[in-house]
Amino acid sequence: MDAIRKRVQRGTIAHEKDPDGRVRILLDTDMPRQDTDQDTAGRRQDTPVPLLEAKDETIAALRERVQSLERQLDARRGGAG
Repeated sequence: MDAIRKRVQRGTIAHEKDPDGRVRILLDTDMPRQDTDQDTAGRRQDTPVPLLEAKDETIAALRERVQSLERQLDARRGGAG
């Protein structure tokens, strides 16, 4: 419950307050409820696919960047010594 209260305070969860001051959390009812078990790839089944794809793309881009920086560092070390 504390985590939900904090999210309401930060405004990171959809909610509304009634005139009596009670807070109601708004749920996205357009999406069908899915099981929260993990699939064979180890991903939670309730995580939206576009979010997973974006995460995978970000990880791949970061790996490429690290490899590029490692090559540059190796080149500088080779040229200096």
